[in-house]
Formats: sequence, structure tokens, C-alpha cells
Amino acid sequence: TALPVEGYHTRSKTRASAHAKENEMKATTTFLTTTVMAIGLLCLFNHSTATAQSGWFWQNPLPQSNHLSGVAFTDANNGTAVGIGGTIIRTTDGGTSWTCQSSGTLEWLWGVSFVDANNGTAVGSEGTILHTTDGGINWEIQQSETTKGLYGVSFTEAKTGTAVGEYGMILRTTDGGTSWIAQSSGTTKWLNEVYFINVDNGIA
Repeated sequence: TALPVEGYHTRSKTRASAHAKENEMKATTTFLTTTVMAIGLLCLFNHSTATAQSGWFWQNPLPQSNHLSGVAFTDANNGTAVGIGGTIIRTTDGGTSWTCQSSGTLEWLWGVSFVDANNGTAVGSEGTILHTTDGGINWEIQQSETTKGLYGVSFTEAKTGTAVGEYGMILRTTDGGTSWIAQSSGTTKWLNEVYFINVDNGIA
């Protein structure tokens, strides 16, 4: 459900089976997040006043103004957001400040997952998969062996993760992304999100 704030839109939970739909979404998508449940770059905060009131404050477009599609926090301080044109931004202070990182790609990044402050994976258009072991100081491009768009990714520990995307695409790794193996999903629908609670049990 879209928040009633002018200029903000949530990503559609369904995508048409053509890249024209993705391009349309690129022109209209912006995301929100809280420090508790992240969905973009707004953060819930407590004023340091005696009344200790809480509310929302504007963090995007600082330090950039690109559309953002995915975000992952591993604790109250460390988080990473990804978006259009290979955008990756990082916070280590709960969103008070964000730093741009070099992704090495211009593809739209749709999803990101971190298992701790250092180990993370981002996925995007044209089968793009990026991996970091140092909190995003360096991002390495991994081979997905597909050109289908990838929209969601979930890691439960540093070695084991699953990515999903166009036309029922599911990819699985058990070696930290050195290799990704396609799995049969039984559907040709676009899979937008994936979440695993442990290495065996997940939903897409």
C-alpha cells in the first residue's frame, strides 16, 4: 500500500512480461524505509527533546537522487540500499548519513541481502549479481548464467542464498555465489521477492 506522501510510490508487486513495464516502473518508483522495517530511505527516529516524540524525516535524495528499489539492514546501524544505474548507498549510523559505493555496473539493482555487516549480495537486471565481503567497499560481479532480470535475493548465511526473477527464475548458491544453479519453480510468473528463514525453508 502506497504511503500518502506526495512524490512517493511503492514498487508494483506484479510486473508485465516485457521490459517495457520495467522501464515504466523506473520512471515512477521510490521507496521508503524505517530503522525497524526497511523499505527505502526514510527512517523512524526519536527526537532528543524532553517529549521524545517520533516521526519521519527526509533522507533521500541525499547523498544522491536515483530511484531506490531494495534495502537491507543487519542491525540498527548498518544498512545498504540499491537502485537504478547500479546505485548502491551505505549507512553505518542508522541512516543519519549515507555514502555512495561503486558497484561496477550500470544495471538496475532490484534487491539486496546482507547476513552481517560485511557479507552481502545484490541482484538486478540482465541477470546481474554482485557480492561483497567487506561491507561494500568492494563489489564483485558474479556469473549468474542468465540474462533474465533478478528482483529478489535472500541469504541465511554467508554461503547459502537464493535469487528470483523473471519468468519463474530461481537461482541457488551454496558456495557464496561462486556458482549459481538454476532451480525449477514450476511457474513462468515473475517472482519479485524471496525470503528464507534457514538454509532449507523459504518462500518466493
